Amino acid sequence: MERIRILDCEEHEKLSGLISQYPFKPYSWNASFSPDQVCKYLAIEISRSMQKPENITLALENHHEIVAFSVCNKSDVESEVFGKDVFSLGPLISAGTYPSSVKNKKKLLRFFAGKKDTVDLISCRVDANDLSSIHALADSGFLPMETMMTYSRRLPCTSLLHPDTFCSVRVAEKKDLPSVSAIAQCSFSLDRYHQDSRLPRDQCDRLYARF
Repeated sequence: MERIRILDCEEHEKLSGLISQYPFKPYSWNASFSPDQVCKYLAIEISRSMQKPENITLALENHHEIVAFSVCNKSDVESEVFGKDVFSLGPLISAGTYPSSVKNKKKLLRFFAGKKDTVDLISCRVDANDLSSIHALADSGFLPMETMMTYSRRLPCTSLLHPDTFCSVRVAEKKDLPSVSAIAQCSFSLDRYHQDSRLPRDQCDRLYARF
């Protein structure tokens, strides 16, 4: 018997097996961190998300065993600026092979088709190698909106700028907030919000200033 249900925050330990098997954990690409550390990090992040009452943790159960899940996080700043109920999905995590993972993840995503009264906008950020999530999202009507890259380098390192060149770098202070907000407000145009024709561009600009 198969069903989708909303998990309580106390049930986060039931997800440990799926989390440990998930190959696209944040920071798993960084050799400075052990597999146990990145697994613990993701488990803590998911547990903290589950503690917030405004978030929804969906689980797909097969014969009382959780085979897939994802946490749907309420995006407070976006909801405030756009005047809509905006959510972002955490990792779509599923047991099984690629074909079964796609099916399981599509079943989780189908849950939101019946939640149009409580969910106005939902997005999901996935690893470029997580093909089962990418294909499940595409099959469920999600559109690719932006691509993000993560850079890293070893620390400590020498400064990338030579002193006494063309600028100086300092820690921002409270008095800098108007200037920083103005820069943020006009610095984004190709992000996922500006590319959504349903969202007014002036509200998208204000969103980054609000951040």
